[in-house]
Parts: sequence; C-alpha cells; structure tokens
Amino acid sequence: MILDKILEWAKDNDNIVAVIITGSHSRNDYKVDEFSDYDVELIANDIESLTDSNDWIYNFGRVVIIEAFDEGQDYPTRLAIFSDGIKVDFTLASKQRVLNMKKNGLNGLYNRGFKVLIDKTGITRQLEKPSGAPIKQPPTEKEYLDSINEFFFEAAHIPKYLARQDLWVVKFRDWTMKEMMLKMLEWYAICEDPSKDVWNIGSHMKDWLDNETWQELNTVYSKFEAADCWHSLLASITLFRRISKTVGDKFHLQYPDVTDKSISDYILEHME
Repeated sequence: MILDKILEWAKDNDNIVAVIITGSHSRNDYKVDEFSDYDVELIANDIESLTDSNDWIYNFGRVVIIEAFDEGQDYPTRLAIFSDGIKVDFTLASKQRVLNMKKNGLNGLYNRGFKVLIDKTGITRQLEKPSGAPIKQPPTEKEYLDSINEFFFEAAHIPKYLARQDLWVVKFRDWTMKEMMLKMLEWYAICEDPSKDVWNIGSHMKDWLDNETWQELNTVYSKFEAADCWHSLLASITLFRRISKTVGDKFHLQYPDVTDKSISDYILEHME
C-alpha cells in the first residue's frame, strides 16, 4: 500500500517532523473507494530539500507523472500519479503551519478532518479536534456579484464567435461560464441546508444537488456544433438566473437584473 511506503520513508527521514492526512481518507468518508486520492501533508524542518528535487517521490512506487506547484501557493505541493493509478497530493509545510493552528484554531481544511500518522516531536498534540463542518460558506456581496458579472461577460462573447463558426473559442468562453455556474451551484446547495456536504470541483454533485437542478444540467452542455451551442447557451442562462436569484434571496443579496436583461437581450437579438 502506497501510504505504508510513505510512512516507512518518513520514519527514517530526519527532515520529516510529522505526516498528516486530510481529505476523505482522514474522515473515513463513505465516498472513499479504490480510486480515491491521498492528501498527505509532510511537515518538515527543511522544505527546500523536498522542493529542490522530486526524487524522494520515487521511493513510493513507479511514478507516471509529477506536477509541481510552488508559485502562488500557501505551501509547495507535489501531485503524483503512480503506475497503479493512485494519485497522491503532497503538501510540503514547515512546523509553522501546525503552530499557527495551535494558536489560531484549525483552518477550514483541517476542521473538515485530519489524521496524524506520524508525529516525532509531539508538535500536533494540542491541535483542536476537527468538527467535521463543511468548508463551503455563503458568498459575500462581492463574490456573488463578481460571479454573475463574469458569467454574463463571457456569455456576451459567444454570439460573435458562433457567427464566425469559431467553435473552439465558444467552448473556451463557455467553460468560464461553467466555472461561475459551479460557484453558484455550491452556494445554491447550501441555501436550504448550510451543513450540506458540498464537494470541491463538482465531485459527487448528484448527492448534494436537488434532482430538478441535476436534471436541468443535462441541457447546459453542447456538442461541437453551432446550433447545439446556441441551445446550451440559452439553457445555461436560464439555469444560472434561477439559482442565482435563489442564492440572492436566501442571503439578502441583490441580483443585477439590468445586467442580465441587457446581455440576454443582446444574445437573443443575435441568434441565428
């Protein structure tokens, strides 16, 4: 088992202070199966010794691919896929990550659930117990309006690219609309039940979304073909409008009707 190999390596590595897992494996989640990723945090004395070279990852199995993320991250990460298909997301952090949570309380990720697998110095002993509370929170007014404005900004581009038969760009713009749609769906899901377990990137969406909305999502994806793209564009706007207004009503946020009407009228005027 890959986790056993990681722990065996960490025990013999003086640089590693603690090994902590987060994510579904830390919660014994009912969704855990043979395809579930491992989220492993390595608390180290010297992070640079882990970021300078990725050779240490090869101790755990035959590596297929590694992605390294350093810039723009709170902590460096290494995402690795092994030959058996198992993916491990490594977060590389100093002891300060743990010390900050001992002082200020658990962050959202740790509060969702974590397990300490190795602690050589006792650094994790006074960490709070996770509550298991979902991470998803209601939007601020800015988050709400930014998502709506971005959705309609991208939607406004699609008629001209359809007129040019520039279908790849249509899909490019449409994907940004889908990203805004996902944000709104997450907020929409917690309207009636703030404790609902809303997963990242739409995972297990059928479990946390109501059936009506799930069925409506069948209409917002299109083939690589202009007429079908028109159909999915209008369906996407209809669904996005409905869930956005529900979110706005629930959290006392003003839906920008003028923006919606202006862009929607423009799109309808330019339909082929």
